[in-house]
Amino acid sequence: MKHLLLLAVLFLPLKTFAQTLEDDRLALIALYNATFGQQWYSTRDEPWPVPGLPGDNPCGWYGITCANGRVSQINLGGNDLSGIIPNEIENLTELTVLNLSERGSMLHGIPQPITGTIPPGLFKLTKLEFLDLSENKFDQNNTELIGNLTNLTSLAISPFWTIPNEIGNLLKLESLTITCRYKDYDYKPIGAIPATLGKLVNLKELLIYRVGVTGNIPKELGSLINLENLVISDNLELYGNIPGELGNLIKLKELTISGIKNAGNIPPELGNLINVRIMRLSSNQLQGSIPFEFNKLTELIRGFLDTNDLTGIVPNLSGMRNRALSVVGNKFTFAAIEPNESRFSSYYRQAEIPLINTAGVLSVEVGGTPSNNTYKWYRNSVLVATNIGDNSFKPTLPGNYKVEVTNSVAIYLTLISNEILNSLPVTLVYFTGKNEAQGSILNWKTTSETNNSGFDIEKSVDAKNFEKIGFVDGNGDSKENKTYNFTDQNPFSTTYYRLKQIDYDGKFEYSRIISVKNDLSGISIYPNPAGNQLFVKDLQKEENVTMRNSAGQIILHQTLLPKQPVNTIHISNGLYTITIGKETRKVMIRK
Repeated sequence: MKHLLLLAVLFLPLKTFAQTLEDDRLALIALYNATFGQQWYSTRDEPWPVPGLPGDNPCGWYGITCANGRVSQINLGGNDLSGIIPNEIENLTELTVLNLSERGSMLHGIPQPITGTIPPGLFKLTKLEFLDLSENKFDQNNTELIGNLTNLTSLAISPFWTIPNEIGNLLKLESLTITCRYKDYDYKPIGAIPATLGKLVNLKELLIYRVGVTGNIPKELGSLINLENLVISDNLELYGNIPGELGNLIKLKELTISGIKNAGNIPPELGNLINVRIMRLSSNQLQGSIPFEFNKLTELIRGFLDTNDLTGIVPNLSGMRNRALSVVGNKFTFAAIEPNESRFSSYYRQAEIPLINTAGVLSVEVGGTPSNNTYKWYRNSVLVATNIGDNSFKPTLPGNYKVEVTNSVAIYLTLISNEILNSLPVTLVYFTGKNEAQGSILNWKTTSETNNSGFDIEKSVDAKNFEKIGFVDGNGDSKENKTYNFTDQNPFSTTYYRLKQIDYDGKFEYSRIISVKNDLSGISIYPNPAGNQLFVKDLQKEENVTMRNSAGQIILHQTLLPKQPVNTIHISNGLYTITIGKETRKVMIRK
């Protein structure tokens, strides 16, 4: 009897083990059948024994790893799985690794994804530490349940649905990849990057690329203080400023942000990333210049600011490694490149420089040390002059002119101007304007005229959009000095003027632009004192409005259109300073 009891005790765990592993085997067979296992790449060399027999041991099948008598890992990534994930997946209760990614798998050049709904049972596998479902096309149903997998340290998904906020519950995550790599997938807008990602303080790697996210980069990502690699690139429609809070990520070694629309200026806080070795900020429509704080990026090996709209003077970058930074495809001149030439790995292509025509003399502004600059002038694509240190040229023949400028220090950059037609019908000596009681008085003088029908007088409030306000007859053909004048009786507070010289055959040429400030006019605030709102009289165009209290603190900031009121309903009684554009006034609030 004792021997029988001993045999029963010994047999019981063996029977329990066999049943549990058998459940795992049956779940694997269901996965094989639901994902067309007979077409897997591995089936050619290492087929699973399906359907097999009860009691078969699945440990050691291709992509299957066991631990403690249970299936613990499924690694079938890039194995050309398609179809759906079966409900039986929930029986693999000891699973710690599940990789069903199609990344790298292409059948005849076409990705073969798993589709359908992620079964709710998958989100019951709470022992999962690694989950990769990327490059598949699942429906949105049940995706919020992903927040149940609180033991995950690595997650990769390709959402064609709104990224659930519940991802922020996965506090153990160290790696998060959100991507749809294949161009064959016509991904659609899926909404914003969740701000809840900022709670994943153990993240070391966050990759969001080639996916349909929209909106702004959330500033909450600046809370990921352990992040070492951040990639936000080639997404559908991200726009707006790069958050300065990313400067808090001082452990970052690699930062890639590209493809953002209207990203504004480079945040100076990025200069705090003193451990970053690779930084890519290309193709973001960045404006302004490079912050002087970038001089602190002493560990930077490769930096890319290519294909933006950066301009201005580059600060001292002597603290940066030699040849660490690429600025190809911006709007820099030699003024920016020459002083830091040794810090740039590439700078060869910059925006076209404007060619200026002043009274028949052509010139360009390219910066740099004048004696280092060589100007090659072309007429109708033929070289007609080469000057060193002199940025001006006076044509003697009509034609299409442009200039190419090189610099003896910035040897890999050639700045090329736009091409303008110089017909030389009129030699303009000067064009001036001054403010008088009757308006803006414009005066100009010519020393010679050929085929000159006359001058359109044009004015503008912003030096960009001009309107014609009058015409003055020319003198046809003349070799004598001729003077002209015109009065604008309705000037703006600051008015920009130019002349459009017109030939009898309809050809024309513009003069330089001048500005005249009307000291006798300007904006005014009413009513003053003001109550719940105030107005700005004689506002000609959209302006920024800022209101400060007596301590100099900004209490109101808005963009104001002509005839639009300033809302002061929430501002307390008192005396304030209000700045509209470049003009400042005092205003009393009294309710």
